Amino acid sequence: MQAAEPRGVLRLVGAGAVPVLRLSRQSDTPDATRAEAARRAVERENSASAGLSVHDLRSIFAARVGEQLQGGRAAILTPDRRETLRAIATRLGIRPFDASLVIAIVQDGARSGEGVLTPAVQGRVRMVGSGRPAGNGLSTLGHVVRSIVTAAALAALMLWAMTAWITR
Repeated sequence: MQAAEPRGVLRLVGAGAVPVLRLSRQSDTPDATRAEAARRAVERENSASAGLSVHDLRSIFAARVGEQLQGGRAAILTPDRRETLRAIATRLGIRPFDASLVIAIVQDGARSGEGVLTPAVQGRVRMVGSGRPAGNGLSTLGHVVRSIVTAAALAALMLWAMTAWITR
């Protein structure tokens, strides 16, 4: 007579079978080699696409900063050159604070020996604001027109309320 297994108990299936272990290198198989090559290709493409565009304002400004650095690895930037760079950044639409960050990042890359526009430096430059103005994109004229229309609408509403109150 067999005893019934209690509920909730796990049992091993095929517990008598001994697993056969085979030692092989993953890179020895053709599929693994192709998979590794594909993984490296995807990694290269991701790195390339994550980089700064040539037309990105931060990239353009970082290149200009690199041109202005003096002293090789000392990466010296004289005050007049720094002001010139800030003026260039303003014309490009980059805020002064963001321009100072880009200057510091490029100088740090040059001083640490990484280079001026290496992928590591570009990655740090990419973290700086994009140079696009924040907000809804309305110009000063747009704000003036919107204010005038709002004031006219409020005046009309108040006039209507006053005439309704007087003619009661």
